[in-house]
Formats: sequence, structure tokens, C-alpha cells
Amino acid sequence: MPLRIIDVLLQEMATLMNQHHYQEALQKGQTLLTMLSADEPDKRALVFYNMGTCFNELGQYAEAETQFATAVQEDPRDSDYWYNRANNQHQWGISLQRRGNSAESQMHFQQAMDYALHAKRINPGDRDILNLISLIQRSM
Repeated sequence: MPLRIIDVLLQEMATLMNQHHYQEALQKGQTLLTMLSADEPDKRALVFYNMGTCFNELGQYAEAETQFATAVQEDPRDSDYWYNRANNQHQWGISLQRRGNSAESQMHFQQAMDYALHAKRINPGDRDILNLISLIQRSM
């Protein structure tokens, strides 16, 4: 069966991300979202997740949070989405902490912990999740 144009674009988005071309990957994601219907929540979730990853890599944590939040709305059972949402909040907290904003950074660390624990409930044995929880605990 030939690949659908959506599958080709998803592959292109992943390639751009692997090459650290995050702005171009975000543009590809926007194109995909205009093509995907509401009855394709798994693919929509993947696009939002990828866009969140791009924003995170660009240090745009608020934008990343918005994308990760939408990904988990579309597919709340995917522990990777929750893990990366937690990781984004943790990195956001570290960024704020380095700028001397301790109170706000603690809020992000707590949010990161909540998301990481949610990921752990979905996938209790995942070592990456357990390591992230440990890292967040040390940051708090």
C-alpha cells in the first residue's frame, strides 16, 4: 500500500527534527495539522508532540507546553507525551532558576513532577521516567 501524503510529511518532519531544523519542522507540523481530521487523534497527537519537542529544543518552553498539553489531550495514554511534558517543565524551571526566579521555578518543578508521576502510572517500569523523577526531585 502506498504511503499517504500525511505519512510522507510526518517522515519529513521527523527528518527535519533529527537534523535540528526545528523551525522548518514546525512549519511542516502546521501543514500537517491543516490536513489531519479530528478522526485521526493518534497522528494529530504525534504532530503536537513533535511540535512541542521543537519548541522545547528552541528554548520556547511556554509554546512547548501548549503543544504537549494538546498532545496528551489527543492521546492521554501515551507515556512518552507525559514524559516530555514533564521534561519540558523541568527544563523551564531550571531556566528560571538560573535567572534567579526561585519561586516560579519551584512551580515548574512541581508541575514537572506531577506530569512525570502521571507518565509513571501509565508505564511504571520505564527507566527514563524513573530517572526523570529522580532528577526533578534533586532540583526541588
